[in-house]
This record gives sequence, structure tokens and C-alpha cells, in this order.
Amino acid sequence: MKTLGMAMLALSLIVLGCAAQQPQPPAAPEVLQHTPGSLTGTGWTALPDAQRNAYVMGVVDAWFSIKQGLPAEYGALKQCLERYRVSYEQMGSRVGGYVQGHQSDWPKDMGGLTFAALQLACERTGQK
Repeated sequence: MKTLGMAMLALSLIVLGCAAQQPQPPAAPEVLQHTPGSLTGTGWTALPDAQRNAYVMGVVDAWFSIKQGLPAEYGALKQCLERYRVSYEQMGSRVGGYVQGHQSDWPKDMGGLTFAALQLACERTGQK
């Protein structure tokens, strides 16, 4: 009887182990993935204008207050924005236009979309 109980327990563990190891559904394509808890373009577009601009201002301030560890592209972007004295209102407008023109990117992190929008604006002025 004890052997039968042990065999049933072993069989149960094998079945449970197999069920736990079922293949997971494939991950979403990279463009649809984002950092959990971060704001996506979709979420940003649902905000009122004042909150959208406040978000852009906060992101840019955070980038520029970090002194080490950011890629060089952020330094180049900062120089461009400072050189052309781009206001937060102008940044918000540029980001808004970029996001509206790139709806397929809405599932992406809004921080990345903000960077892409401002970098493109700087490239168009001849500065990178």
C-alpha cells in the first residue's frame, strides 16, 4: 500500500511538472514590448495636453540631470536643445507631432518615443 501511495505521488509530481513546463506563448514582437509600469505612447496620447507636456518636461529634466551613465546621444541632444533654446512647450509640440505621425510605435515606451522625436527635430535643424 505504501508503495502504491509513493507511486501515485511520483506520478502526480511528474504530471504537474509536465504541465508547468508547457511551452509559453511566443513573446510579443519587440515593438510591442515595453518596460512594465512605464508609460507607452498609447497611454500618453490619452492624457490631457497639460499632462503630456509635463511628462515631456520631466523626462527631459531627468535625462539632463543625470551626469554619468547615459549614452553619448543624450549629450548631443542636450547640446542641440540648448543651442536652439528649445522651450518645453516646443519640445512637447515636437513630441506630440512625432507620436501622432508614428501610431504604430504607440505600444513602445514613451521615454524612447520622446528621445526619437527630439533627436529627429535636432537632425532636421542640421544638429545631432
